[in-house]
Amino acid sequence: MKNDMKLIMESFRTNVLHENTQLAPAGAKMEDDLEDIFDDVLEKLKDKVDNELNEEIITVATILYTLWVNVMAAAGMGSLLTKFSKYLLDTHTTQDTTGLEKFDKFFEGTFESVATFGTKPIAKFLVEKTTSDPADIPANLDKIDNIYKIAAIVVGLAVSGVELAKAAAESGGIAKYIADLFGKAGIKDAKALAKTTEAFSTSVGTGADGYEIFQFIKAVRTSIASYITTT
Repeated sequence: MKNDMKLIMESFRTNVLHENTQLAPAGAKMEDDLEDIFDDVLEKLKDKVDNELNEEIITVATILYTLWVNVMAAAGMGSLLTKFSKYLLDTHTTQDTTGLEKFDKFFEGTFESVATFGTKPIAKFLVEKTTSDPADIPANLDKIDNIYKIAAIVVGLAVSGVELAKAAAESGGIAKYIADLFGKAGIKDAKALAKTTEAFSTSVGTGADGYEIFQFIKAVRTSIASYITTT
């Protein structure tokens, strides 16, 4: 599996350049692979809630953990990285940008795309069915939305990699840039921000030759999954 993933990462930038026959402007809707993966996980969770609710406690934390772990798993990650990379390459080739501006445009499009999914009806169904106090439902739906957004940020950071880190170093540093991303996405979770920043800074800190996208994804997947299950 590891060797397969390396082959994917060695070839996907070249491949998407050949696919790029119609360049999308910055802010255009992203391919909905991310949405498809979430929907698949939610369908499986719905079956679990319907069939096993009386046998074990299904909580919002369980829903969050399952969504996060499955979306960040290796299965489907090659496709997500390819789509996000294609989008980033589009902003490179259609915008006269320098430094962080091209990444700003990229993440602007990322957030626009994720906003169109919002919280799915099936996610709302799960939250309503597993939340004991109806007054907690809006907050729990926000937590689901945040998982969508954090996942998009993580994949976006993964494909931006060393190039983003170098550009950010000249404009306040990568920690500030990631904090700005969380702010623009409306995510106020300081612990999730800290864990994402730590994972990216550690992974990208090895430099262009040592940076591995899946090292970062694995680190942030583990740290945020741990945080979800202890809150």
